[in-house]
Amino acid sequence: EEEIVSSLLELKKYTTESIGEETLSDKFDLLEVALENDVSSITITSEEGLPVVSTIRNPEEISARYSALFQQVFKMSKSMPKRISIKFEDYYIHIIPIVMNGLIFYAIIRSNFELEPVNEKKLISDILNVLEDYIPN
Repeated sequence: EEEIVSSLLELKKYTTESIGEETLSDKFDLLEVALENDVSSITITSEEGLPVVSTIRNPEEISARYSALFQQVFKMSKSMPKRISIKFEDYYIHIIPIVMNGLIFYAIIRSNFELEPVNEKKLISDILNVLEDYIPN
């Protein structure tokens, strides 16, 4: 698995150099963030449940379902949770609120393990770098 990730990162170096006179971006994309952080998928959704960017093809249902779940927990607890983790039989879903430019987004992350605080900080930092390309200032 690490060999595949390193091969993809090496390939990215060659594909981001240039095409003609244009230089392509070498910024992380969300799939690269997922691979580097060893998570299965990442979906970023608006507070309204609309997908912003995702590593999966049709994120609409996941966006709507888990943003609504987060908001229900928020209403019941009266304060914003730092994250919600749900353990299924063979995977976890983590819902982490992200505030960027005064807007609230939710990172919906599927992984095979519980996120450790250090790993979570790096993952969120990488996600914020990607979101800069999608969210206007």
